[in-house]
Amino acid sequence: MNNNIFHIIQWNPNGFYSKIDEIKLIINRFSPVALCIQETNFIDNKSGFLKNYVNFFKNRTNHIRASGGVATFINTQYPSEEITLITNLEAVAVRISVKYKLTICNLYIPNSQILSYTDIQNIIDQLPTPFIILGDFNSHNILWGCNDTDQRGRIIEKILDNNNNINILNNGQATRISASTGNLSAIDLSLSSSQLLHLILNGTQCLSSLVATIFQLN
Repeated sequence: MNNNIFHIIQWNPNGFYSKIDEIKLIINRFSPVALCIQETNFIDNKSGFLKNYVNFFKNRTNHIRASGGVATFINTQYPSEEITLITNLEAVAVRISVKYKLTICNLYIPNSQILSYTDIQNIIDQLPTPFIILGDFNSHNILWGCNDTDQRGRIIEKILDNNNNINILNNGQATRISASTGNLSAIDLSLSSSQLLHLILNGTQCLSSLVATIFQLN
């Protein structure tokens, strides 16, 4: 692993175990410091296992069948601890130590979730800086590459307008292909506190809901 570059990757595979082979390929190719998975579809207190990674997760508890949920896998080479979040959203935050301390928040907002401005701002207010928020927001806005702007997209846009210290890392590239229609969208978002901007070597959005963000460490 290059000691000067590390990867943080997010992906919504709609089922951890159903896409375990692809997840292992991602691990083998990138050796990420953190892998943030949305829609893990774990049930009860069960979670996934990846060799050489510790798992911080939040499962959906109000459904009979396995659905939703988030899990953040942190490479065991890096000290980490969970940041307790007070929120009704499916979100988990972890503080890791690389060459500096960094908070990674992994978030999934299903289409069925009623979302308010306060829901997002509340999470931001609880995150130690510097931080990065990665997630499947299911929020459309032409600002980050969608064909239209919906209510959720306007909420996230307002968050960005009202928080000068937060930047969106999406570059306008699509992050998802609809399995049913083949349409492209950019509903997977990457946000960061401004302290991280000078450390970002490159941010890329790849199709099939995979978003990899690469940081250059000073």
